[in-house]
Amino acid sequence: MAPKPLVTISCSLALLATCVGQGLDPSCTATFKVDGEIRQVSNTEVGLELVRRERYRPRGQEALEHLVHRTLVAKAAKEKGLAPTHEEIEQSVKELSQVLEAQGTDLDGFLERKNLSKEAFERDWIALSIAHEKLVIEAAGLRSRDEVTPDLLTLWLDEAKDREKVVVDASELPPGIVARVGDRQLGEVDLGNLLFANASRNTIEHAVQQIVIRELLTAEAARLEIEVTPKEIDEELARRRALIELDPSFAGVPYEELLKAQGTTVDQMRESPVIRAQVFRRKLVERRFPDDVLDETIAADPDGVMLRHGARRHLHVILARASDPPTEFIPRSFAESFDYVDLVKKTLTTGMSFAEAAKRYSDEPNSKAQGGDIGMHGRTSTTVPTEVLEAACELDPFVVSSPIRTEAGYFLVMVSAIEERPTDATLRERLRTELTQDYLRDLLASASLEMAT
Repeated sequence: MAPKPLVTISCSLALLATCVGQGLDPSCTATFKVDGEIRQVSNTEVGLELVRRERYRPRGQEALEHLVHRTLVAKAAKEKGLAPTHEEIEQSVKELSQVLEAQGTDLDGFLERKNLSKEAFERDWIALSIAHEKLVIEAAGLRSRDEVTPDLLTLWLDEAKDREKVVVDASELPPGIVARVGDRQLGEVDLGNLLFANASRNTIEHAVQQIVIRELLTAEAARLEIEVTPKEIDEELARRRALIELDPSFAGVPYEELLKAQGTTVDQMRESPVIRAQVFRRKLVERRFPDDVLDETIAADPDGVMLRHGARRHLHVILARASDPPTEFIPRSFAESFDYVDLVKKTLTTGMSFAEAAKRYSDEPNSKAQGGDIGMHGRTSTTVPTEVLEAACELDPFVVSSPIRTEAGYFLVMVSAIEERPTDATLRERLRTELTQDYLRDLLASASLEMAT
């Protein structure tokens, strides 16, 4: 009989993390310099940064669900004496290894792709999954794990949530708490542990950079004797409110209600180090790049500035990834990719919208869910291939391009809107944004940031 695949506790493998109740090792994630002083960024700080960014996004919500699930399983398994034995864990690892080998891979490669050690995998996934199955067997009066189904696993969790009166609504929880499971409160550090333990290195590095930049901006403001007033904090909050109110996805929802749903208030936002750093950044940039400096920069290179920041186009793309030769992860050759997007383009002539086709056929992960919408772009961009931009600049609105070859594969691009020439004020602001990014990169480079290995 083929080995039975391991049943997980209703979570994706990408969100496996440390075991319940075990705190994150507060060791150093990175070091950097400020005014010659060496400072550290701890794992816990990075975890909390990830919570700030991810808590209300799909990844954060999935992580929170997993955190609750594993807490329920661990609590019930301990109470009922159903913790898995070493032998049970070893047997499940053996069975899973056989399944992976049948699929043409092995356990080591599997764990490497998921950024997991074998120890953490056995402790945090295998053990909890076995415990979950044993709890279902005991509750349903089953004879073996072969009778356990995904529906039964989900049913057990639903009943456990009701029994333990689980609360995850931020508006019903005190600050710093992300969930309540029975009499136990799960804090932002718990969720941060989970997000940190399963984040990619790129994600961790980006979070570290955000932390370091805030420290550098604060230090630079202190050096230049720049202070933040309560009025400036309120102005920054007003800017954020305006952006939220312009977002159609939040139409009709009062700003205060959105903050409440996120477990915070305007008063708490006023005390946020993130808001304070944003004000420091704005004041530092305005001092460094005043309007007269920007006007001189534009006058020195008008064509270059206009090329980068002139009239922009609203772009929509469909991508068919390609590789020569094809790989496990990119199964199409460039010739097959061309044929694929050419067929997609023909499909558009039958009445299917570009957005629908992008959602159904595109391999571009960042825009697929948005129907291929990648926003406004000028004639240069750091995120859009040059070949796509050049083709887009020759298109009339709502005309779909021919297949465009890039290093990633073949694209189709469509333009839905073309801006008029920007005003001088808009041009200055776009240039200031560009120079701000250069300034932040230089500031970060000056800090000699080093990630722990």
